[in-house]
Amino acid sequence: FDDFSHLRKANVAALIKKGSTPLLRGKILAYWGEIKELKDTGMGFRPIALYLSKTRKIKVSPTYLARLWKEVKAND
Repeated sequence: FDDFSHLRKANVAALIKKGSTPLLRGKILAYWGEIKELKDTGMGFRPIALYLSKTRKIKVSPTYLARLWKEVKAND
């Protein structure tokens, strides 16, 4: 069992490095105009994530939305 611990650690590191699926990112960016509008009105990422879940059927965490927000703002 201990002999394969380095393989498990390598697999976990690869998953973390890979990040989330591009499919989820694409779905979120498709509604980026709505997200930007909600954020500009002062809404936080938690209610925005709930909004996406209820109206657009996209399950996303507020943490991921915040990270994606920072990435998009950095690229602007």
